Amino acid sequence: MQDRSLTLTLDADLFRRLEVVAAKRGLSVSALVLASLIEVADDSRDYLHSKDRAVALLRQGIDLGTKGAVTWSRDELHER
Repeated sequence: MQDRSLTLTLDADLFRRLEVVAAKRGLSVSALVLASLIEVADDSRDYLHSKDRAVALLRQGIDLGTKGAVTWSRDELHER
């Protein structure tokens, strides 16, 4: 895959704070930003995968073990 370049303009104070965070992690600011962007992209992909799986399960339905075995009525369940 071919690398692409990205140019950001950051407030000087924000850049200084990022330099401190990056230095504490032994990274450059570019590496810190790249790691953060990868995390955002991965989280989004994982969320969409989980959502698709959950929707598929809802469409399929889940066997609750009551098929054909229901011997009560709604009124019986809710009588007070």
